[in-house]
Amino acid sequence: MNESSLEELKEKQQIFNTIQSHIVEIIPDLSSHSFVDTELFRDLVDDSMERAAILTRTIESFSLRVPLATFFGPKDFKALIELIFKLMHRP
Repeated sequence: MNESSLEELKEKQQIFNTIQSHIVEIIPDLSSHSFVDTELFRDLVDDSMERAAILTRTIESFSLRVPLATFFGPKDFKALIELIFKLMHRP
């Protein structure tokens, strides 16, 4: 694995950890949950207001300037992580 691939993996893990942190802040009952990247965001967080709050905090954490609607497409955490990663590295 080359250095850029390793750095990308580290960044994606940081994104995943940040999302998990925001989920637990908003839904403390999930503090003992074992998160996996293939998990469906909507299944884990069924309340749309909670999902919006989690996404807003995540957007702010990475200083992204994008509309919340940008995140309506990704279904699982892996897709959400990929989208955030791409947004962080856009020109």
